[in-house]
Amino acid sequence: MPGSFSPSGEPLVRPLQDNDLPALQRIYAQAVAEGGSTADLVPPGPDRWTAFLQLHRDPRWPAWVLEHDGRVRAYAFLSPWRRGREGLAGTVEVSYYVDRAHRRQGMARTLLQHATREAVALGHHHLLAILLAENRASVALLRQAGFVEWGRLPGVFRRSGENAFAAEARDQLLMGKAL
Repeated sequence: MPGSFSPSGEPLVRPLQDNDLPALQRIYAQAVAEGGSTADLVPPGPDRWTAFLQLHRDPRWPAWVLEHDGRVRAYAFLSPWRRGREGLAGTVEVSYYVDRAHRRQGMARTLLQHATREAVALGHHHLLAILLAENRASVALLRQAGFVEWGRLPGVFRRSGENAFAAEARDQLLMGKAL
């Protein structure tokens, strides 16, 4: 498909369009089914995706897709951290998801670098990532990108069916960096 590569031949990162939604839903459903990269236990329904699209139409909270071979293979977005609290308005959360068939190919790194540049251009001063501690690939990627652990919420995540005292409780990490 024409336009799916930049002039340098690299995969193309472009702004999210509404017609990208089926690809985002497919990629995110993979993450939910696999576990370890989202705290969702079931894929979101239409209302949540509608809210997602609405939020990311706001230029302060952009979203992007990475196209390769004419198809959306990954996506990333910036979201407000503690929305409505003006003193925190310059701190944004970054999130990214990659199609399972295209992981370990640098797509998450490309999107994270793009999101970081855009956050700076938008005047944000801190970038935050919230992830499950067991997501070793993202922890390593974020560290390589200059993020450090800002906090750990021990045992806050449990998969469906686990009770409040299950030994399998997982930690959630807050990783961040100043821009």
